[in-house]
Amino acid sequence: MASSVQPCGVCEYQHVFKPAYIWCSDCDEGLCIDCSKHHGISKSTRKHVTVPISEYRQLPSYITNIKQTCSAHEEKYQIYCKDHEEACCSKCTVEKHAKCPNISNIDDFVKNTKTSNAFLEIQETLNEVAENIKRIRQDKNNNLKTLSEKRKQIECEIQQVRLNINQHLDKLQENFISELHEIEKRENEKINQLMKAIDEHESKVAEHQENIANMKQHASDLQTFLSLKQLEGDVDENCQFINALTESDALNRVDIKFKISTSLTDIANRVLEFGTACIDNSSASVKIVKKKQQQAQLIVPKVSSIVPFENIQVNRFVFTYPELDKVTVVKQDGTVDFVLNVTAAYGIAYNNENNTIAISSRWNTQGKQITLIDLKGRRVKKTFSPGGQTDGIAVTNNTLLYHLLNKAIRVMDLTDESTRDITTENMDTEINITIFGHKLYYSSYKYHTVICCDLQGTKQWTFKKANILKNPLGISADNAGNVYVAGYGSNNVVVISHDGQTHRELLTLRDGLYCPCSINFRKETNQLLVTNISEKAYLYNVSSN
Repeated sequence: MASSVQPCGVCEYQHVFKPAYIWCSDCDEGLCIDCSKHHGISKSTRKHVTVPISEYRQLPSYITNIKQTCSAHEEKYQIYCKDHEEACCSKCTVEKHAKCPNISNIDDFVKNTKTSNAFLEIQETLNEVAENIKRIRQDKNNNLKTLSEKRKQIECEIQQVRLNINQHLDKLQENFISELHEIEKRENEKINQLMKAIDEHESKVAEHQENIANMKQHASDLQTFLSLKQLEGDVDENCQFINALTESDALNRVDIKFKISTSLTDIANRVLEFGTACIDNSSASVKIVKKKQQQAQLIVPKVSSIVPFENIQVNRFVFTYPELDKVTVVKQDGTVDFVLNVTAAYGIAYNNENNTIAISSRWNTQGKQITLIDLKGRRVKKTFSPGGQTDGIAVTNNTLLYHLLNKAIRVMDLTDESTRDITTENMDTEINITIFGHKLYYSSYKYHTVICCDLQGTKQWTFKKANILKNPLGISADNAGNVYVAGYGSNNVVVISHDGQTHRELLTLRDGLYCPCSINFRKETNQLLVTNISEKAYLYNVSSN
């Protein structure tokens, strides 16, 4: 929106500042109250359509910045050229559009614009988009609410699971401790019984030891001799008791050990978390309205199949060898048709109007010419000196376009060899070009971009997505104006719609592409020919569905 105070154009011309009261689109300037009165009664301006300046200021800047007079000649636009899609004054018509067949009076061309189907469809589409945004916003607000409710529900479920687990573990603990006490009681009884028997035998052993001591002191030898048998019997009884204990497990030390249940260990190992929180992406609950879906849909082509080599039908292949300074033309059966010496031969452009090819020239420091080759006569037809090395090249009818390295994309009229620059921006890289209608498309290797402009150099759109298309080289267009670009650094082929708004990765490394460098769309058969750095060529059928 315009923000500064709009001055009266008439007063400003007289070096007097007055704020504009109305805006005249025919005069393309604002008018103060005094000047607007004269403007309304003057014969030459009384029929001009004016609007209050407050309403004019509501227009966006891209509308108010459009000048209604020719910037080159300061004259009103009178003619519209359909071929070049541009408005012209009378002088522009004579200078640039004298040969254009499709020109008409600009008033006739624009008078019904606001009621045209195209304008009404744009307005209707914007209304649909606004309504769809409203639906989406409402749906996402509902989604936020349900997410919060679902989170609270899951928290309650987790608490209940935790409670159930605790109750179960408490029951297991109670049962286990009860069993532990029973085991201790049982083993205690066994040990106490053994201790009782040991006490009895220990008492007898002590008695026998005392008797032997008394016998040594007071008994005669005869008495001692005659009592040995009785004494041996008593000692044997005690020895048998000890042997019995030794042979049994009664002397084993009893201990209580705790080994957690395998199933419980498994559960403990698994229950490292209560569960997994994941996102369930169900189908969209909001319905997007597209009343003009069929008309507005942009169809981006896709590869339907690869063509077997034996089914490839072409008259001739042309190969350039910049390091060998030669051009080789090969017949359909694979035999060489002819070879020509062309210094640093690089890019190729075919002109079906006269069955010639144009060859650009670039290799290291060599190559400063453009060569036209007559395919029928198998000879060099003409050589041009563009003033430097060239790489990207295209030709149509009597117009030759080429990239002059570090300088410009230049166009040459082949009838008189006159030249002019189309664009000079970012020319310090390899650039490949193609033409469709009155549009020029070119790829910029270093800047990872594809640019569309008209033949006067006015940009229509720029495509730059280095994560999708990196170091673009070969470029070609199909019958609908879709642009195919070989991504040398991204190992793919990307197709971009004619308006630059839609794109699709058509071929990738999985399709056999490795550093693709050249590409050509065969408009007669809807086939795409791609060549990679290893000089392998692939031909693909392309469909538009």
